[in-house]
Amino acid sequence: MCANPLASTAMVGKPQKSPNQTDSQAHAPAFEAEWSVSTVDGDDWTGQQSSIQMADDGSVHIAYMGNGGTNEWGGLMTSLSYATNAGGDFVTEVIDTPFEFTRFANPSMTLAADGSLHVLYTMIDDAWGAAELRYANNRFGFWMWEPVHFSWSYSPDVTVDDLGTVHATWYSDGDLWYGRNDGFGWFTEPIANGQDFGTSVAVDAGGVIHVTYWILFPDADLGHAWNDGGGWQTEVIDASEDEDTGNWSSLAVDAGGNLHVVHSDWTDRELQYTTNASGAWVTTVADADVENGLPNTLVIGSDGDLHVLYGGGRFIKYATFDGADWLVRNVVGGDVFSPSLDLDALDAANISFGFGWPSNLQHATLGDGDGIDQNCDGVDG
Repeated sequence: MCANPLASTAMVGKPQKSPNQTDSQAHAPAFEAEWSVSTVDGDDWTGQQSSIQMADDGSVHIAYMGNGGTNEWGGLMTSLSYATNAGGDFVTEVIDTPFEFTRFANPSMTLAADGSLHVLYTMIDDAWGAAELRYANNRFGFWMWEPVHFSWSYSPDVTVDDLGTVHATWYSDGDLWYGRNDGFGWFTEPIANGQDFGTSVAVDAGGVIHVTYWILFPDADLGHAWNDGGGWQTEVIDASEDEDTGNWSSLAVDAGGNLHVVHSDWTDRELQYTTNASGAWVTTVADADVENGLPNTLVIGSDGDLHVLYGGGRFIKYATFDGADWLVRNVVGGDVFSPSLDLDALDAANISFGFGWPSNLQHATLGDGDGIDQNCDGVDG
């Protein structure tokens, strides 16, 4: 097996560093050849935070921070915006409009089985130093939003189960919170002590709710909370006295009910992978050469392979795991903001992210082929 020089791939243990760039190169997307990229929203200051979902028909759906203009102080206001190419070309619309000194941040979006989209996000009022958690959906063919939690809320995540119930997690006031909406309003409760830098929620086939989160005290560990109908239980699933692990966790449940979590170790600058597939929690290193400034996204493909988008600083990385080896690709370098990953019906990776300064919302998809030159002729395949 030969590595395709255009793909910039590596097996775990020999990760590739992002190429060095000059200042001028940093303002143009330096995509690897196998990725196809397009600008979704060309307005300045768009896409610094985004969340992508892929429909079964191949259409792309992105919730993101849009340009909401400036307030009377000259400060930038961000809208909560939505982009899709369901009709062919990308079109954008505003979900929630800022007013005076407000702005929106931290969108997390999920696609329900009925085709509706659900977004959890934060509204920030810079004039009053206040914030609230909001929820929007287009279940009835148009966007509606409502408040969920009236306090500063960080790292929201949202999913919808097979019955259409919305499940959400976030951090607020030093606690990890959970919310549920079954169509009759929101029920919310604190479930554990936790801090910012990533929480993730998933529901298994048996209806058990699972949450991963960062436990700041006493040792900065990765925590797991679950509720099978009898109340919340918690455990530490990756602990270290000397390492700051568990940051930016992303959780997924496979077809067998096993849990898979990727998260960042900020001490050793690693992407770590934790799973209970063997019957006990085991943590291994997925990539030992990582900048840790951006959230991680984990998606399980139809064949059970893991797909992860991660990185930090001035680059994004994409890795896949087939149960035996991690294959790591460099994706793009430059001024990159908060990338998000989902897979289409053929398991092709699609990502959204902000790029440049000022930023624009971008979409990229991985082309045909696996990035590996199987017969050493310089061609993928």
